[in-house]
Amino acid sequence: MEELVSMNKIAACQEAENWQEAIRRAGELLVNSGDIETQYIDNMIASVEELGPYVVLTKGFALAHSAPCDAVKHSSYHW
Repeated sequence: MEELVSMNKIAACQEAENWQEAIRRAGELLVNSGDIETQYIDNMIASVEELGPYVVLTKGFALAHSAPCDAVKHSSYHW
């Protein structure tokens, strides 16, 4: 996994009051690493509200994302 995403962009075993807070907390890792601006966090939440919970990959794991936009400074993935 570390070949794809730096460990400073992953937070495991975290608690959140709701799914919006979970996305915000995960998004802050990307803001802090300089990958995105805070607007992208709002975009991710809006995407789930609009399209449903398509980001859930398995029980206890979701990969929140949204469409590319100016709030994305660069990709967080290492290809």
